[in-house]
Amino acid sequence: MSRSKELLVLVVDVGPEMEPHLALTSRAIFSLLNSKILFKPTHQVSVVFYGTTETDNSLHEEMNSNGEEGQYTCIKELVPMNPPEVGSLLRLKNVGCENGASDFLDAVVVAADVLLRKVRAEKALEKASKRIVLMSSFAGKAKPLSEAFRDRLVSSLSSNNIRLEVVSIDFNIDEEHSAQKASNRETLTDLLHKANGTLKSARDECQLLGSFTAKDTAHTCMYKGPLSMGGDLMDLNVRVYKKAAKATVPSLKLYSDRSTAAGATHKVMRETEYKTQTDPDNPVTPEERVKAYKYGKQTVPLSQDEEENLQYASDRDLHILGFVNASQVPRHHYMSEPYMIIPEDDNSRLAVSALCGAMRNQGKVAIVRTKLNKRSTVSLGVLMPFETEGSNLDCFVMNILPFAEDVRNYPFASFQSKPDLIPSETQLNAAQKVIDAMDLTSHGDHEKLCPDSTVNPILHRFYLLLGNKALDSQATFPESDKLLAGTLDPQLDKMGASDILADCKNQFPITETVAKPAVKEDGTEFSKFSTNTAANFSSGSNAQASVDGVGTSTPVEDFGVLISAGKVDAAMKGMEDAIFAIVTASIGDRSYPKAMQSLSAFRRECVAKEKSNEFNAFLRKFCETYKEDAVHCAMWALVVGSGVTLIDEQEVPGCGVSRAEAEDFIKPAEPAVVRDEEMAEEEDDDFEGME
Repeated sequence: MSRSKELLVLVVDVGPEMEPHLALTSRAIFSLLNSKILFKPTHQVSVVFYGTTETDNSLHEEMNSNGEEGQYTCIKELVPMNPPEVGSLLRLKNVGCENGASDFLDAVVVAADVLLRKVRAEKALEKASKRIVLMSSFAGKAKPLSEAFRDRLVSSLSSNNIRLEVVSIDFNIDEEHSAQKASNRETLTDLLHKANGTLKSARDECQLLGSFTAKDTAHTCMYKGPLSMGGDLMDLNVRVYKKAAKATVPSLKLYSDRSTAAGATHKVMRETEYKTQTDPDNPVTPEERVKAYKYGKQTVPLSQDEEENLQYASDRDLHILGFVNASQVPRHHYMSEPYMIIPEDDNSRLAVSALCGAMRNQGKVAIVRTKLNKRSTVSLGVLMPFETEGSNLDCFVMNILPFAEDVRNYPFASFQSKPDLIPSETQLNAAQKVIDAMDLTSHGDHEKLCPDSTVNPILHRFYLLLGNKALDSQATFPESDKLLAGTLDPQLDKMGASDILADCKNQFPITETVAKPAVKEDGTEFSKFSTNTAANFSSGSNAQASVDGVGTSTPVEDFGVLISAGKVDAAMKGMEDAIFAIVTASIGDRSYPKAMQSLSAFRRECVAKEKSNEFNAFLRKFCETYKEDAVHCAMWALVVGSGVTLIDEQEVPGCGVSRAEAEDFIKPAEPAVVRDEEMAEEEDDDFEGME
């Protein structure tokens, strides 16, 4: 069957017995379709409701046309078999309870018909994976399952490679429907046993909301090659897969809506420039950059070739180095996600099976050298024998082990050294009662928070919000979330552990020790926060000695240091160059505030030093450069809006610029008004000389 294609029919009971569960069921199937849209867009999904007031399915219509009326009624194909789309989510947003009379057996037959009709219509889908998922509380009436009907249904499912999966809602079932539910479960168990189907029981709200994972992840082969022993003396052909890997919330991408062109990607491209402290105005080219490592007070550069040669092996590698007792590899030495090592051919299966059997008999594990891909570093790992469930296939589980530099040893004094730290019998009994009360496996064969059946509520919350926002950009998520609270919050009241935990707390009283304040010789206390003026930073001779020009990183500070050092001319010329450089290198208006601060500081100092001619000449040049500039004209608009203008006679007498001239310099230009007489004369001139 094709891994890239799947045909899925989701069969949902919406009859009156499902009324207490429909809100949560609606969210569960919404999450399933949302996951298909995001991660499996090539899959095709259909949604069939049974127990509906109306009837709308192809099998019912076909039976009517053949004269067999009244078959497969109260079953509705809500979403036809097609690739998932946002419109399908909208139909499932608010599922309501209906009053039709139908049972799950007829619904499964209709679902199988939907799959087979799609395959007959599109021959390319014959090899696609086919699946029916049935969701119900099974509290409604169902017709008896005859052996003939069961065998025909099982034969149809098996011959067409259709898998049947059932989600049974097993909570909030009243006494009135308990007997009917038990009868339906017996019928369902018989059908699933014959059809090799699977049954998942949702015993609480969290398990119902988490009926489907937020993201289906396919098994990816991490390594395909030899598992070697003794150099080249023995090679076993194996494949390596990850057994578990942390699923994380995807990072949000930067998006720009500035481009209005058709087909624009709206991606934001990032560019990084490197500059030196000695020359902050000029970027360092890639050819001038090299990695270096600190070695004492100096740095040692390493080229890319030298860095690659540090690796032990450039190719992939998986090599058994030897065997040790399993007790010599403690659990806390496992450093990564586990891997499964599966033999690939018959000879390798036989050899791996023999190795696993011998290791189990002797209580041994294997130590391996591993480098699963060219980009990873060589590591030591441990191989443990493992037998897969149901297939009797021997294989290995591998985890990465630490080197000595990776191990952290934390020595603590033994509790035995202080008798008052050894718990009494009463305290041990109190702790035992807490453990018994909070036992997650005390509900028969049902284990709460089992990793195989506990979905990540954070992922579900994220993708649910994403789907809701696709339907409505203003959608928000409610503050309370039953899946989030039921999975991550302590359920002390449901466990009946609150009182027991309170009694245990009384057995271990905690007293807070208040530290005595430090006292000076004169009897006064030391202040927690003391000021030491000698330690305050000041831009003294050291700072002045380190600045020999105005850079673009801290232009105002550099300018002030040069002025304080008496290098006025160098400061003036450096500030002019720095302001132009900041504006020219600005991405959009990002650096305009820095340029504006520098311009204001420059003008302020020119007034103080009576350097009006220098500033006025600079500002006129600045205006000519940017006033009509297509890229940075907004910078001049910022200068005009800030009121920074020429230095006039009132500020520096004899500068030759009146107050009115200074105000007119930054006055916005008014649009020209042309009189009608002038327009008429211009038109006459345009036609002058024409016959």
